[in-house]
Amino acid sequence: MRQVLTATQTKPKPRDARTLLGALRDTFGGPPGSEGRRQRIMYAAGLLRYAVEECGAAERWRPPSGKSLEPFIGRKVEPKSDPTPLTDAQVVRLLEGIPDPRWKLAVGLLACFGLRPVELRHCQPTPDGEHLVVTYCKRTGRGSTRPRVARGLDPIGLDGLSLQLLRQLQMAGRVPGAVALPPLGSSDSETATAVSTYLRRRATWMAIRAEARSKGEHITTYSFRHGYSLRAHEVAKISTRMTAELMGHNPQTHNSSYGRWTDEETIDAALQQALQRIKARQDEYRQGLS
Repeated sequence: MRQVLTATQTKPKPRDARTLLGALRDTFGGPPGSEGRRQRIMYAAGLLRYAVEECGAAERWRPPSGKSLEPFIGRKVEPKSDPTPLTDAQVVRLLEGIPDPRWKLAVGLLACFGLRPVELRHCQPTPDGEHLVVTYCKRTGRGSTRPRVARGLDPIGLDGLSLQLLRQLQMAGRVPGAVALPPLGSSDSETATAVSTYLRRRATWMAIRAEARSKGEHITTYSFRHGYSLRAHEVAKISTRMTAELMGHNPQTHNSSYGRWTDEETIDAALQQALQRIKARQDEYRQGLS
């Protein structure tokens, strides 16, 4: 009641139910869709309805009802779910299930170089054919990313794939019959859609996604990029700063979006290595005492 009375004194002064509910929402806030905000609006609407129907208040004070209250209550925004990294074994399995060599090239580039799907339209081998120049610049609230030279990290079980893909990309358009990238549309959004659409038509991709869902995980086309990050850290032991540079974003973005993923096998392997190092140090210590 105190909040409603406060809202009636805001400027401009509310003259009907809608402006009063709006003032109540704007003055006392609360996250959209939250229980506190919902109760505040519902109770105030009930009070106004009682005032009109039982106390003779003017009809303009009759509040909206049902879904008409949604603009005042708002909708709860679910936290964004970060994609789960594709494991190297899943990358091997997926590539084996792709019959089209053009799409094998595209998917291989996503996995080996940690590309955003849209970057397939904005990449080419370096003159020496050893790395991949990515000219795409992503615009965010913090500014814009810079073009970068992406380095390949072969998934375990696919040794030499990065270099092979670079050679294919280098020959495309130069050598008759050479494998080129598939049609990716004429805009960045069309490219992202083309990649997603093709993968959804592959039984292996849908099976991998279903397996992930059963474990509460979330596989998307960005999972190739997350898998690259995991490979860089857990297999190649590359630092956060260097991995962020390879992937074309800053360390803060890297830590918030890519730094929290690992799997049980990786944890067990890392712990086993740590225990072996500790045992070696203990043996050295005992030998020193003797």
